[in-house]
Amino acid sequence: MDSRDKIVRPGEAAEQVGKWKQEGASVAVVRGTFDPLLAVHVRELERLAGEGSRVVVFVIEGNAPILPPAVRVELVAALRCVELAAAGEPAAGPEVHDLVAADEIRTAEFIEHVHRRNQA
Repeated sequence: MDSRDKIVRPGEAAEQVGKWKQEGASVAVVRGTFDPLLAVHVRELERLAGEGSRVVVFVIEGNAPILPPAVRVELVAALRCVELAAAGEPAAGPEVHDLVAADEIRTAEFIEHVHRRNQA
């Protein structure tokens, strides 16, 4: 499957999540900036998929993004463990795994690391 086929509009993703849940499937809805996509993100998404969940990712805007949303969505969709990816906000619900706060910290740490490496 071409990973670009996994990229849908937020409404389409929400509709598919509803269908899968009606069928009794476990679905993990994940919200984050993924700016940039890091190994820790991949491990978290793989963990959710490994628990038997269908993983649906919503890539949201962040503060001072490094990469445009379309690029981040395409990167996330390329992961084998991700079933669907959308640029935008998911429908509100308690089942959303929110990575935004952690993403802001991870991005700052990543940028700091890159600057240190470039100065060395």
